[in-house]
Amino acid sequence: MVARGSGLEEKRITTVQTHHPYRFGDFTLYFVPAGHVPLPGIIENWTGKGEITEPVTPPSLLGAWEEGQSYGLVVEHPAGTILIQGSAGMQPGELDRYQADYALLASASLGKQSEAYQQAFMDETASAVGAHTVIPVHWDDFFRKLEPDVRPLPWMLDNLDASFHALADRHHGDFVVLKPFRPFTLTPPAAPATAPLPQGQSPVSPAPAAPPPGASDGANN
Repeated sequence: MVARGSGLEEKRITTVQTHHPYRFGDFTLYFVPAGHVPLPGIIENWTGKGEITEPVTPPSLLGAWEEGQSYGLVVEHPAGTILIQGSAGMQPGELDRYQADYALLASASLGKQSEAYQQAFMDETASAVGAHTVIPVHWDDFFRKLEPDVRPLPWMLDNLDASFHALADRHHGDFVVLKPFRPFTLTPPAAPATAPLPQGQSPVSPAPAAPPPGASDGANN
């Protein structure tokens, strides 16, 4: 409805299917049903979490931009696979079918949730996909211009220290905070190394199977 309200041609509008592979060169994308992190009632009423049923033509009031469905995004590439969870919300079981090397997890308002919620969020995201590295995202103050000296969200919306601990303390792997405007190279874990042979022992091929009783050697025929 946002695209229609902006005058985009119908042939250029695609309504995504969940768990369907969308391929763009070496990239394959999957849209996975997710949820939005719970917010104070006054903010949810202000921003709206329902469906947009009519085209929205900008500029429009904030309440016109209803959230609709939230998605996580799994991005596969030969260099590695990443999960992007754009809000600290989840839907149980939706990511169980995927594997990802990195989990880019929104941390905004996570620190203001209960311990049980924080654990469930990690169980249903980073742990579900088996990520070896967690990278927090969506923690900066999006009311300000993004600059190298990035600032966190105001305390009313987030407790940055508690949000980061909610992720790092529940992840048995690397926790990396990226700096703005700097490249980051994916490094998926190396394949398990083959166990070395004992000193002096050479690799051998399996012995050929013995011929069945009574079978003759073709060379003697």
